[in-house]
Amino acid sequence: MDRSTLGEKDFRRTNPRFAGEAGEANEKIARTVREVADRLGVTPAQVALAWVYAQASGSG
Repeated sequence: MDRSTLGEKDFRRTNPRFAGEAGEANEKIARTVREVADRLGVTPAQVALAWVYAQASGSG
């Protein structure tokens, strides 16, 4: 997500998760997820779900 394209009333403009250093860190994570998804030929959502599933199965 390119934060510079957010509309004036978009809540992400003021949400700490999408602002400053946190926003930059989250953009980097999202970019990496997209790169992995592209490499595997799947969607970013599938990569994210696989990661969550792997975390859960590794803790039990």
